[in-house]
Amino acid sequence: AFYIVTPKMIESIHKLEENFSGSLSMLWRKNELIIAINDSRNTLEPKINIPLDTEGIKHYKKDIDLMANIITLFNLDKSKFLNEDE
Repeated sequence: AFYIVTPKMIESIHKLEENFSGSLSMLWRKNELIIAINDSRNTLEPKINIPLDTEGIKHYKKDIDLMANIITLFNLDKSKFLNEDE
């Protein structure tokens, strides 16, 4: 666990938590990190009355960017986190 959960990662978790008014839960399962953020919003649920064009996806861009930022923030693109089968 000390190889994966470093002091820098704990600092990154605290930074992530500061950005949300709700709760943050994390689960490590084998080589997977699962992060659940409950901020009482229906994230990534498509609205039927909004077309999925450039303007329509702006609603989702913040949440998609968040996922990419978590990968960068925790350095999850490093070799120790990559699946060996890939």
